[in-house]
Amino acid sequence: MNIWTTNNYIFEVGGVYHYGLKLTIDSSKIDEDLTDFPINITLSSGTGMNTYDASFIFDEVGYSNRKKIYARDTNDNGLYVEIERWDQINREANLWVKVPEISSSVDTDIYLFYDTTTTNSGYVGDTTELPAQNVWDSNYVGVWHMSQDPLVTTIKDSTSSGTHGTMPIVDATNIALGKTAYVWEGGDDASKIFDGNMGTYAYGWKAVDAGVKVDLGQDYGIAEMRIYKRFGNRPENYYIQTADDWDFTINVQNIITGSSESSTTKIYDTSDFGSVTTRYLQIISTANWVDLYEWEVYTFLEGDFLVDGKVGEAVDFIELNNLVIGSPVVLDDVGTITIESIFKPEGWGEGNAGRIISKATGANANGWSLLTQSTRNTFVFLQGWSSAVGQWETPNPSISLDNWYHGVVRYDRSYGTSTKPAMYLNGISQTVTTQQTPAGSIESDAAQDVVVGSRAEVDRYFDGIIDEVRISDVHRSSAWIKATYYSNWNDLITFGSINKTGMPASGYEYGSVNIYDLSATLSGIVSSEFPVSSVWANNDYLYLGTTVSGIIRTPISSISGAVFNNLSYYKRGVDLTDDQTVYIHGTGNYLLATTVAGVDQFDLTTDNRIYTTTLSGATKCFQTTTSGFYYVQSGVLNRMYDDGSTFSYSPGAGIIPSNVSVNDIHVNEFANNIIFVATTSGAVVVEEDKGNESNCRFKYYYTEV
Repeated sequence: MNIWTTNNYIFEVGGVYHYGLKLTIDSSKIDEDLTDFPINITLSSGTGMNTYDASFIFDEVGYSNRKKIYARDTNDNGLYVEIERWDQINREANLWVKVPEISSSVDTDIYLFYDTTTTNSGYVGDTTELPAQNVWDSNYVGVWHMSQDPLVTTIKDSTSSGTHGTMPIVDATNIALGKTAYVWEGGDDASKIFDGNMGTYAYGWKAVDAGVKVDLGQDYGIAEMRIYKRFGNRPENYYIQTADDWDFTINVQNIITGSSESSTTKIYDTSDFGSVTTRYLQIISTANWVDLYEWEVYTFLEGDFLVDGKVGEAVDFIELNNLVIGSPVVLDDVGTITIESIFKPEGWGEGNAGRIISKATGANANGWSLLTQSTRNTFVFLQGWSSAVGQWETPNPSISLDNWYHGVVRYDRSYGTSTKPAMYLNGISQTVTTQQTPAGSIESDAAQDVVVGSRAEVDRYFDGIIDEVRISDVHRSSAWIKATYYSNWNDLITFGSINKTGMPASGYEYGSVNIYDLSATLSGIVSSEFPVSSVWANNDYLYLGTTVSGIIRTPISSISGAVFNNLSYYKRGVDLTDDQTVYIHGTGNYLLATTVAGVDQFDLTTDNRIYTTTLSGATKCFQTTTSGFYYVQSGVLNRMYDDGSTFSYSPGAGIIPSNVSVNDIHVNEFANNIIFVATTSGAVVVEEDKGNESNCRFKYYYTEV
């Protein structure tokens, strides 16, 4: 911690952030300058373009204090951060950071500082919190990371629209997923579940050997099955049959009792199956199928629907589940629209045309759909028109199973029937083929829900994993889409650690500046906007050494109460050995600074640099009233005399004990230059008798603590 006083003020570096990461955005993957771009920052043991091990951050920041991070650009602007996921156990996190400007001509640097002492709630938030919403510009009308467990909670919208998605749950205990689908009318390849109202589909049940077969996939099982009585008499000879070879049959005749809809009896559960990995279930009856309309039948699935995605976690869709987002105004009839998703098809889905995301009826009218289809192995966009639905797709083939894709479609409701949408896969613009030209007039989609993983009428289920889903009410540029792909694939930034490239690993704190006004009552502490390493002031100016932008200053006269005004850059760039300052100190007409790359001295009467040397490892420093000064480099105290000669107090050479390092110094010039030296093992007091400046005579006292 660094403190300085002048003119009734105490200025204190708050000791907020000890460590930081430097993140460099690769300009070769940015085709045009981007503004307010949300970039993915993945923290793990092998992240970024250089497979950097950033897992050490979890030693400093745990889940409970995950908001104690701070993102900055090179202009010292605070950056908004959304925490999508913070997995302390597996030492992985997914953050989204809004970067104000990304250059296409030179690499863009941003910084992520982390510590365990201060919560940055103004700029950092979990999904749905205001700082997290601020990551996404106002043209994003919906952003769903798909990173919540759909059996436990809703799928959160990261934008201010707050349009969260729900996976239908029948069982109130939330232990399983209840789904309904169309009745199977025969054939061994069907994957269906009873619909909620049996009577609606009773015409489809034609023969004794017909029924319903459910293929749940390898990772899912039936947790429970229930039959709810509606009215009338139960059918006779009712059976449930299960197992891959369909040879295990249980007669459940006379099990069900009760005469009201609320009367239920669990007739088959996990213990009866013996294992939740059972994949097939068939219901058959020897009774007249017409009687079945008197019963409602539901199945309850269990399994881990939250799986590893491309960015953090994602939702697994197994041709039986979907996610209903709804139809808020911000999603209705979006005139200029960009729809995008990250998806991994593991099968082609129901009808070989599983929907990734849709806002359309079962006939594909009155809305739009994104899907994959197996006929030509393509990524498809459908848009409903009054006379004929428009259908466009990417080249044949462009989709293969078990691979990840970032699919994007741009469309405009003002397009004529001959205008094609723009379609992208993995950041690359695709040649679009028209499979069916729309006709008539474009239809309103306001009455349709946005649904992920199926159509709104609960069919055309998707088979695979769906990750990021976004909708914008503008056309995102090709450069934006390309950068989004590289960002999502964790292939846009190179990681580096600030403390490992020069900043000491411990003992040097940088963060905000606290102001104490001794001439007035001050309630609380006001912090500046700059990541500051140290502070010094004279009667005219307050000087701040920053970690990314050199030395800045503000006139003492412009400080109102406890508020900074008129901050300006003092020395940076070519006027400083490095913009990452470690420490500053001044006396009289001189200001001394150590950076990660050297030592600089300035004449405050002319603001000229009068001394500079390039070296690494410089930390604390002390400026005398004359041009001489002291500084610590790699734990060794060094002296620069007025005449330019130097002297090093090397450990073990007679002044400083051996096997210690110097941490801090203070000099009393008005008592024969008494130097107070703090070391790793005690304190040293050196009394310098300067005499001849080329010689240093001394006596010292050492106390081991």
